[in-house]
Amino acid sequence: MNTLQKTLSALGGAAILAGGGVAVNDAMTPALTKIDKVAQKYEQSQIKEKYKLENSQFVIKGKDGKNDTRTAIGEGGSAEFVPSFEIKKWDGQARLKVNPDISGVAKKDKQLEIDGDKIKYKAGKVGYVFYDIPAIITATTTDDDGKETLGNYSVWGTDGVGRQATTTAPNEGGFEFEIVLGEIPASNVFVLPIESEGLSFHPQKALNEEQQEEGIDCIATECRDADGRITTQRPIDIVDSIAVYSDGKSGDFTLMGGYNYMAGKVAHIKRIEMIDANGATEYCKQAIADNLWTIDCPMAWLSGAVYPVVVDPTFGYTTVGTTGISYAGNSSGVGSLFTGYAGTATLLTVHGASSSGGNWIATSIYKHSDLTLIVRKNKSLYGDTVDGWKEVDIVDTNITAQEYLLMVGTNSDLFLVDYDTGNENQGHDTSSSIYLSTSPITITAHNTKKYSIYATYTAGGGGERRIIITE
Repeated sequence: MNTLQKTLSALGGAAILAGGGVAVNDAMTPALTKIDKVAQKYEQSQIKEKYKLENSQFVIKGKDGKNDTRTAIGEGGSAEFVPSFEIKKWDGQARLKVNPDISGVAKKDKQLEIDGDKIKYKAGKVGYVFYDIPAIITATTTDDDGKETLGNYSVWGTDGVGRQATTTAPNEGGFEFEIVLGEIPASNVFVLPIESEGLSFHPQKALNEEQQEEGIDCIATECRDADGRITTQRPIDIVDSIAVYSDGKSGDFTLMGGYNYMAGKVAHIKRIEMIDANGATEYCKQAIADNLWTIDCPMAWLSGAVYPVVVDPTFGYTTVGTTGISYAGNSSGVGSLFTGYAGTATLLTVHGASSSGGNWIATSIYKHSDLTLIVRKNKSLYGDTVDGWKEVDIVDTNITAQEYLLMVGTNSDLFLVDYDTGNENQGHDTSSSIYLSTSPITITAHNTKKYSIYATYTAGGGGERRIIITE
């Protein structure tokens, strides 16, 4: 018997909690989990405005585009509802499925309830709650071409040396999956089987647990340089989270009839929080390895909690890096490594912000082999201090089959770029000025930073066109 089965078998009876901590009465008439009863319950509910029912599977509507995230709760080919859920992107090229183990629960102890836009399932003494999280638009900014850009989770502070204080990462929508414990569990470690295709998982630790350059002083959520300037910020709900990326794909191929992988990010599993019946909270650790998602919660807190307790993972449909790093203009640049095949690049897009709104951004492509410049294009960010996607037109730039660096720099002040901690040697830093110089750059540091930067490709320029894969 695995750890999860031991935990589930030891839990005692209690109510299921909704997302806001409101108890669902055990006396409610449960719907049976057979497909005909599921359909009957679906037709009588308001949930059909948001979900379509495919056999015993609820699929969120409005996410059918080739680049959209498809979210489904339950099994499409099953004769009864089971509390699994799956997210897919790019027509299934990236897929993650979580399968709570309910094999030891008797049929009479399995109950399905639909409450508003929430799907609630009770398997013996454990409850599961599923619901969609809508995207929240926080701010917009308009560039020189009149194009509006969605703002993100922070802007520069009035002192120009860092972001305003933040507590949460960007909200591009997502999916909530809650595990509800009825009483103190036998184990504080919960292990859920998963299935994944085309994905890589990257833990986001506290900043003071990650390697930093010399002279930088960090706490869990921010780093400062010797002058006290904030250089890096990681929101509190991103510490001990997991960034989920496509295993190798990035770039926008829509002009070629393909997919828009952007920087390759699929989702973000935010820091897991527990909430007891009195509203007290505590964080859990998490890890994904060997097709198992392990959630490790403090036993001392569980022992003193008031039950029911909600273990509250959130899957954000986040396409950008959740940590921001700033650097001095005209004296440095940062970027990521990618491998190219024959094609034509037309845009470079980076997610970041200017400190003053008066400087220029410089985006460049360099050969990785000899660090020589392929193309560089500068763009004014006048009046733009909102953290968001910045597009720079590089016209038609031919790419051949070799490794490249996508780099970003600026002419003055500070510039912030968003990233996630990713693969070894994915990130490249330079002290060379990539704003003016056409000389080969010098790489001063390799790191694990997976910067939010990508190229857009077109079928123009002649020759065969193939997908460009990020390492």
